[in-house]
Amino acid sequence: MKLNKVVYLTVIAASFAMGTLFALLPLKIALPLALMALGLVFLLLKPHKINYAVAFYSLLYFAVKELFGGYFLSGIWDELLLAFCFFLWVFKWVFYRNEKAYKWTPIDFSLLLFIFVSTFMFFYNSPDFAIGLEGLRAVVEYMLFFFVVVQFLNSPTAAKRLVYALVFVGTFMGLHGIYQYVAWVDIPSRWLDRVETSIRTRAFSVAGNPNVLGCVLVIMIPLAVALVFSEKKTGKKLLFSFSTAAMTLCLLFTGSRSAFLGLALAVLVYALLNRDKRLLAGVVVVSVLTFIFVPIVRDRFAYLLSADYINSSLRDGRLSRWPKAVEMVKQNPWFGVGLGRFGGAVAAANNIPGTFYIDNYYLKIAVEMGIPGLLFFLLLFYNTLAWSLRSVKRLRESPYYGNIALGALSGMVGVLFTNIVLNNFDAPMIVTYFWTAAAIAAYLGFVERDKVLCSH
Repeated sequence: MKLNKVVYLTVIAASFAMGTLFALLPLKIALPLALMALGLVFLLLKPHKINYAVAFYSLLYFAVKELFGGYFLSGIWDELLLAFCFFLWVFKWVFYRNEKAYKWTPIDFSLLLFIFVSTFMFFYNSPDFAIGLEGLRAVVEYMLFFFVVVQFLNSPTAAKRLVYALVFVGTFMGLHGIYQYVAWVDIPSRWLDRVETSIRTRAFSVAGNPNVLGCVLVIMIPLAVALVFSEKKTGKKLLFSFSTAAMTLCLLFTGSRSAFLGLALAVLVYALLNRDKRLLAGVVVVSVLTFIFVPIVRDRFAYLLSADYINSSLRDGRLSRWPKAVEMVKQNPWFGVGLGRFGGAVAAANNIPGTFYIDNYYLKIAVEMGIPGLLFFLLLFYNTLAWSLRSVKRLRESPYYGNIALGALSGMVGVLFTNIVLNNFDAPMIVTYFWTAAAIAAYLGFVERDKVLCSH
């Protein structure tokens, strides 16, 4: 069947579906669904545009939660998005023959290996099949967006525009977070310790949590910095400088200590690999001044070093939970206690006795998948960072795209650091953006390197 016939039949089906939706559902539900149907038809004509849905993941997450909260769709929308991406991939391969059927990158094998190991662990050691399946989904599902982004990128320019979209989303979240902080938006009491009376609120934007927002911005800010250094037009430099400033200020307003340190590490990596001594000096000076003169940063770290925090952490915090997790690894060193059964959102949602948020994603993996599982997990991220670094080096002759790859690598380093003190990879938003950054670096350095070098 020819492509135009497929699209024609799809338009008829979508029109019928939209008429049914408006007849049976309330307008506030029917209208978004109708727009989604039109979007699906558009993507059949322009399948590569699906990457913008990935870039706008955080805004889609918020919109679906607000519009369809309590409906079945709100719980499975991202699975449907991922399934549609793979359907569109096959559709593109069948009807569009002007590019490779599959684009390999050096990161693919490590990802597939970890997914295989996780699946083996799931079948071998799942005391409760449903919980194990949910635990497997939480660990590996959003890694698949790496393959989606790589397969749907079709030129260096498309990769650049995807970075533009990511920075736009980060800027929107940054401005929204600044508004929340200035407006003194109410927050749950658990986001602050009772002795932190000097801090009035924390920004969280559409992420719904300050730590998640901070971690997302750790990915976005280095990409914006890369564009500041790469763009030649003054207007674009000013625009991306504004984006960088807005996101950085919002990150400070999250009050997330892990995000503060993650961003500092990310920008330090960027400065070192950029080989600009002035940038490196600027990073050090700005970091020191921020810690001294920005109250929310100074107070959050001052409290971290206080006797109150240490006593609180020893009583029911990281300093009491980490030793318990290590003991559980010693008791189950080879296969762990099973995916989804400890230290994360899945275990908490299923009220598994004895579970708690471990605030260390690596320890969580070790407890659930044993030491072999942790080693494969660490191997995956070692290879991801190593190949991303090689991508940066392969793009030295193209400062523009080399800077973009470096921004992606720097953000990934910062996010992986935050997982030492938080379960940040429990948040689909963070994992999706992490692997989107990895996909951009791998695509530019290994799939389209020749085109990149010819374009600059």
